Amino acid sequence: MEQLRCRVSVRRDRHGQTRVYFRRGKGARIPLPPDIGTAEFNAAYATALENHGAPKRERGRTVVPGTIAALIISYKKSPAYLGLRETTHVGYSSRLEALRIKHGHRTVSGLTRERIENGILAEYADRPGAALAVLKMLRILIRHAMGLDKSNVLKLDHDPSAGIKRPKTQEIRAWTDNEAAVYE
Repeated sequence: MEQLRCRVSVRRDRHGQTRVYFRRGKGARIPLPPDIGTAEFNAAYATALENHGAPKRERGRTVVPGTIAALIISYKKSPAYLGLRETTHVGYSSRLEALRIKHGHRTVSGLTRERIENGILAEYADRPGAALAVLKMLRILIRHAMGLDKSNVLKLDHDPSAGIKRPKTQEIRAWTDNEAAVYE
């Protein structure tokens, strides 16, 4: 049986208070009384040591190979994504996460022009800017899938988004002199 490392850490918070925590392996931190060596501390430490078993395994969705969720994970590990600036990572991450949550279960090989238009972009019909952002992100993922090895289940031979027109966004007009005066 594997032994887990136990650790007691002492830290000062932003208010100058001493905080003491017990942690076993990669498990959750359990707060302990700040006075190390006192009877109260020893009792709390013994309780934490007894009741705090092996760390709980992180439970998350298992990613099915060949799905959009697997493609997103593959793209996030690629040099193309890792070479982006941090600000670009922030913007891409929110769009990728939205795609993963809503459409991660769909297969990459099942992507067609009709499925992209009706299944993914249709919900953004009233928000052309959001539809454009999702379409751009899908095209980045599709280009990534097209560049993968032939043995990879995520490999695409063609671009299913080819022929999809960019959503029309409304023109942004300049303020009139009267509107600028009212604002000022």
